[in-house]
Amino acid sequence: MSVLEKIRKDINRNYFISASAGTGKTYTITNYYVEILKKYEKENYPEIVDEIVVVTFTRKAAAEMKERIVELVNEEFSKSKNKEYWSKVKNNLSRAIISTIDSFCQRILREENINAKIDPSFSIISNAKMEKYIERAVFLTLRYVFQLFDFDEVSITCNIPSERKKQVKNYLETLKKYKDEIRKLFVNEYKDLNKFMETLKDVLKHWRVEMKRASVPEKLFSIDKIKSRSLEVFKYMLLISKEIYEGYTIDNFEFDFKAVLEKTLDFLEQDEMRKKYQKKFKYIIVDEFQDTNYLQKELFDKLHGEDNYLFYVGDRKQSIYRFRNADVSVFLETQNEFEKRGERVLALKENFRSNHVLVKYFNLISEKKIFSKTIIKNSKNEEVDEFEVFKTISPDLYNKLWYNKEFDESIPMRIYDGEVPALKDKNSRIKYVLVNNGGKKKEEKGEKEALVAAYIIKNLVGKTMTVKEKDGYVKRKIKYSDFVILRSTLSNQEEVYKNVFKKFNIPLHVVSSKGFFERLEIKALLNALYAVQNPNNDFYFTQFFFSPLVLAKFGDYVKVISKNTQLKKEGILDESLFQTAKKIKFDDEKVNKAIEVLEKYSQLKYFIRPAEVLKGLVRELNYFEKLVYFEDFQNAILNVKKLILDASAIDQMAESFSQLVKLIEKLSMENESEAATEDENSDSVKLMTIHASKGLEFKIVILGDLYSEETKSNRNVMFSKERETTYYILRKFFDDLKKETKDDERIFEAIKEFYKDGVYDKTEDRRKLYVAITRASEMFIPIIFKDSKDDTLANYLKLSDQEKEELKGLIGDFEEVEIDVEKDIKFDEESTKQVFEKKDIPQLHLKDLNGLSYKSYISPTTLYGYLGNEKEAKEEDILLLFDEKTSEGSDIHRKLSSVNTISQLRYLEEEKILKVKISDKLESLFEGANIISEWRIVKPFFVNDRRYMLFGIPDKVLFKANKIYVLDFKNVDFKNSKNIEKYKFQIKFYMYLLKDFGVPEKGYIISTKTGEFIEVILEENFEEKIKAAIENFESCKKVKA
Repeated sequence: MSVLEKIRKDINRNYFISASAGTGKTYTITNYYVEILKKYEKENYPEIVDEIVVVTFTRKAAAEMKERIVELVNEEFSKSKNKEYWSKVKNNLSRAIISTIDSFCQRILREENINAKIDPSFSIISNAKMEKYIERAVFLTLRYVFQLFDFDEVSITCNIPSERKKQVKNYLETLKKYKDEIRKLFVNEYKDLNKFMETLKDVLKHWRVEMKRASVPEKLFSIDKIKSRSLEVFKYMLLISKEIYEGYTIDNFEFDFKAVLEKTLDFLEQDEMRKKYQKKFKYIIVDEFQDTNYLQKELFDKLHGEDNYLFYVGDRKQSIYRFRNADVSVFLETQNEFEKRGERVLALKENFRSNHVLVKYFNLISEKKIFSKTIIKNSKNEEVDEFEVFKTISPDLYNKLWYNKEFDESIPMRIYDGEVPALKDKNSRIKYVLVNNGGKKKEEKGEKEALVAAYIIKNLVGKTMTVKEKDGYVKRKIKYSDFVILRSTLSNQEEVYKNVFKKFNIPLHVVSSKGFFERLEIKALLNALYAVQNPNNDFYFTQFFFSPLVLAKFGDYVKVISKNTQLKKEGILDESLFQTAKKIKFDDEKVNKAIEVLEKYSQLKYFIRPAEVLKGLVRELNYFEKLVYFEDFQNAILNVKKLILDASAIDQMAESFSQLVKLIEKLSMENESEAATEDENSDSVKLMTIHASKGLEFKIVILGDLYSEETKSNRNVMFSKERETTYYILRKFFDDLKKETKDDERIFEAIKEFYKDGVYDKTEDRRKLYVAITRASEMFIPIIFKDSKDDTLANYLKLSDQEKEELKGLIGDFEEVEIDVEKDIKFDEESTKQVFEKKDIPQLHLKDLNGLSYKSYISPTTLYGYLGNEKEAKEEDILLLFDEKTSEGSDIHRKLSSVNTISQLRYLEEEKILKVKISDKLESLFEGANIISEWRIVKPFFVNDRRYMLFGIPDKVLFKANKIYVLDFKNVDFKNSKNIEKYKFQIKFYMYLLKDFGVPEKGYIISTKTGEFIEVILEENFEEKIKAAIENFESCKKVKA
C-alpha cells in the first residue's frame, strides 16, 4: 500500500513523512490537500478551503503548489457529479492559504491588528535598510557601553520610544555591575573590536529572539564565573542593540521576517487567540520541514490542538540551510516525538525523477559513504570526539543522522537503459573523472577543474542518449542545456569558468552569479562614486583617472604629478591631484571632460538624488560607447544598467551621497547577481551552487569543488535545549573551553550539550553532497582529484575496490576515466580566436538614460539665496554639508516620513517620539487623502532659451478631492526662528512644482518642537520670482568667471 493510500484511509490524524529526493513530495502534499476536499464533499462543506494551511519556504514553491492544486480540483470538477460543490471549491481557492511562513504570519497579524497591537499597514523592511539599522544599533550600543565604562553615566541620544529608552537604561544599569567583565570581554576574548562588532551584528540579525529567551549554562557558572559573566555581558549588549534596532524598525511600522515571527508568537501566547486559531485551522501542512527552526516549530505547536492535524513533509538528508537558521535537529526531534506518541511516521520511497541506475548509485553512496556511521577522521583527530559525545548523550537523535534503509532507500521507478555515450570506453550513466597532478594550490585545481568540465562537455555534446521526456523515453542528441555544474561555492571560480569556456566556445550561464561587483565595468563606476564623494583623495582620483570611464593615458597622469610636485616646491603643500588636474589643459578632450564632470557632480551630490549622480556619470562620460571596446560588451552594458536600477531601488534609503555608497557596498554582499545574455532557458551550460540547485533537476550533473576542505561553521552562537530551558554560548568561548576539557572533566560536563550543535554543522556538507548528486536524472559525473586530502569532500564519493565491485553488481558497470590535464586536454586557439572591433552601440541601451544630463539643478535654497538672501542661503548650504543626520530633528523627520495614516501619527505622539500633538489638526486633512512622502519632484524651466531643472523634496504631498496639500516639518520654534520667510518660499516652490499634477490648494509648515502651524498660499506671480532669481544666479556666475 502506498503512502498516499494509507493517508487516504485516515485523513484525520497527524502525519510525519520522510521524503527522499525525487520521491514525489509535492505530489503527495497536493493530493493530500485534494483528499481533504473530497472528504468534505460528503458534508457539502466547500468552506473547508479556509481551514487548510499550507506552508512552504519560497514564494515560487507556494505558487507552483497552488497551481497544481487548482489543476487537481479542475480534474475533480470535470468528473464529479457534484458540480456545485467543486465549483464553490474552485472559487474559494482564490483565497486559499498556501504561502511562505512569513506571509502566513503577516496575514494573521493584519487580521488581528487590534489584538496584536500592531498597525495593519506595516511593511517589510528591505535587506539594505535592515543592514543599515543593525549597523547603527550596534554602533550606538558600543558607544553607550564604553561611555558607561569610562564615566558611569550615559546619555541615550537615539530617538526611540520612551519605553525602549527606559529598558536600555535598565540594561545599562545592570552592566554597571559587570565593569570588570566588560574589560575582560574586549581585552581577553575579543581583542579585535571589528570582529566583536561583526559577531554582535550577526547575532542581532539572526538570533536576537533566541538569545532573549536563552541563558548561560548553570554548570558553567560554578566552574568559570569570568567567562559566564562575560557571556552575560554579551547578552545584555545584544538586548540593548535589539531595543534600539526595533525602535528604528518596528516602532516605525517596518518589520523584518524575524520580527514578524516573534510578534506572531507573542500574539499566540494569548490563550483566547491561540484557541481561536487552533479552531480556525483544521489542517496544517508544512512542506520542506527539514528547513525549519525552533521558533517556526513553536508556531506550528501553538496552532496545533486536540482537534486539528499536522502534516509534516521533509527530508533530513536535504537540510542544507543551516546558515539561514534552519536546524536539522528540529526534524530529528520532531520525528522522535511522533514515534514516542505513536503517531504515523511514513516514508516516500518511490523515485520518479532519476534513471534506475542513478537511484541505485544514490542508495549505495548514501549508505556506504555520505551517511555512513563510520566517521572519517580529520588530521587533528578532533572530529571523533564530538560525534562520540553526541552518540553518548542523545543516541536516538544520533542514529537518525545516518542512513536508515527503512526511510532512506529509494525504489527506482524509471527503469530503462537505452543508449548512453561513453566518455572514453564505457557506456555508463555514472562516470567518475579522476584528475592526475591537481597541483598544490586551490587556484591550480580550480583552473584544472574548469578545463576538465569543458573537456567532458565537449566530448558528450552531440552524442546520442536515451532520456525521459514528457512524451516518454526518447533517443536524442545531448545539448549544452542538459548540463549543470554544481559547486559548494562559486567564490573565485566564476571568471575561471567563463574564461575557459570561452576558449572552448561553450555557452555558459552562471546562476545567481556572485561576481557582479568584481566586474571591471562595475568597479570603474564604484571608483567614480568614491571620487565624487571625495575628489581630493588622491587614491580615489587616480582610480577614476585610469578607469574605463576616462581612459586617460599615463602621459596625462605624469603631467598631473609633475605639476603637483612643482606646486609643492613653490610652497603649495596641500593641493590634491584633482585640484592640480583642473589647472591643466589636456590634449585629449575626453580627459578635460572627465575632470569637468567630476567637479560638477562632486558639488551636485548634496542637492540631487544620489542615483542621479550615477546616471549622470554614465551619460556625460559616454560610458556605454566606451564599453563597446570590451570583449564582452553586451554583458558589460547590461551590468551597468543593472547597477543603475539597483542604485535607484535603494535611493530612497540613502540620506546622503556617502550613505548611498555604503548601501551599494552592502548590496555587493547581499545581491551580486550579474546581468547576462544567457539565461536559464537558453541552450547553455548552467553553473550554480548546490544551494541554488535545491528543488531542481538536470539531465547531467557535473559535480566540482570536491577538492575543498569541509566547510567550517560561520555561526557565532550555539544553542542547546535541556527540557524546557535553552542555553547559549558564543562559539569562540566554546572552542576555547573545549581545549580545557582534557584537564577538567567539569568543563566537559558544562558544555557537552553544545557538541551536538557542532555535529549538525559538520554534517551539513554531507547533506549538501546528497542534494548535489540527486539533482541528476540521466547522468552523474564527479570530478575528483586523485591527490585530494582526507578532509576534503571527495572522500565521501571515493570508492574502494570492494565498493566499486558492489556498485558494478548493482548497475552493471560504471565508467572511471583518468585525465592528465596537460596531456589530454587540447584546444585549437585559431578556431576559437575572436576579433573584436568597435561597433555602433544599439540605441536600445541608451534610450532609458536620455534626458539625464541636466544643464543646471536649481533648489529652493539656491533660488532664495538669489533674491537678496545670500547670507541666509549660504548658512543653510553649510548646514546641509555637515549635517550627519543624527540629531533629534533628523530622527523625528525620518519617523514622520513613513507616516501615512493618522493612527501612525498618533502612535508617534503616544510614544513621545513626537513631543507635540499635531494629529488633531491633521485628521481631517489625512482622511481619504492619497499621501506621498519625500517625493522628489523635478520640473524643467526655461530662462533665455536655456534649460534648468527645478527640483524639490516636500516632506508630504496629499492628494484630496482634486486638490493638493503640502506639508513640511521643521524642528524649530517659529517664534525664535529667523528663517520663516525662507520656509514659506520653500513650500511655495514645492507648490509651484506640483502645478503639473493638479491644483495646489495650501501648504503647511509644521513645527515638531511647538506644534505650531503656518498656512501658506501660492501667489500667482511666483513664477516671475523664480525667473528673477535664476537671472540673478546667472549674472553672478558671469561676474565670478
